[in-house]
Amino acid sequence: MNSINAINNKKGSTGVGVVIMVVILLLIIMPFISQVFERVRINIIRNDTTTAVEISLRSALVALDIEQASAETIDFNNTEFRSVFQSYLATNMNLNNDLSVSTSSLVDGDVTINSIQYYGTANLPYTNPHTGEVFTRPYFNVELNLIIKPSLFRKMIHEITGVEEFHYTFYDDVSMPIDN
Repeated sequence: MNSINAINNKKGSTGVGVVIMVVILLLIIMPFISQVFERVRINIIRNDTTTAVEISLRSALVALDIEQASAETIDFNNTEFRSVFQSYLATNMNLNNDLSVSTSSLVDGDVTINSIQYYGTANLPYTNPHTGEVFTRPYFNVELNLIIKPSLFRKMIHEITGVEEFHYTFYDDVSMPIDN
C-alpha cells in the first residue's frame, strides 16, 4: 500500500513539474526569444531601408541631370527631385507608387517622406546631430516615417493595449562623390 501511495505522489510531482516548466517556457523564455527576433527584424528592415534610400537617392540624382551627378555644386529643385526619389524609393522598397504598402513590401504600412535636405559645399563641414558623423562632401539628409507591425508576443501585448503598429522614424545621410 505504501508503494502505491509513493507512485501516486511521484506522478503528481511530475505533473506539477511539467506544468511549471510549461509556464516558465510560455511566460519567460518565449517572450524573451520573441523580443530578440523582433529586434533582429527591425535591424533587417533598417539595413534594407538604408540600402533602398541610398540607391534611390543616387538614382534620382543621376536621372535628373547626369552631367551634375558628381559635380561639387548641384542645382537642386526639391519638388522635382522629391517626386523622382519617391518613385525610385517605391520601386526599391516594393511599395506602390504613392508609397503605400503592397503585398511584398519591406515595411508593414505606408511610408512617409518627412524631409529631404541637400547640404552643398556652403554648409561644409557639417556634423550630423543624430549620428555625430562629420561630412566634408555634399550630401543628402533623408527622414522617413515607417510603420512596422509587431509580431509574436509583442503583437499580443499591443492588441491588449490597443496599439496595432508603431512608427519608426528613419534618418539617413548619403554623401555625394565629387568629381575632381
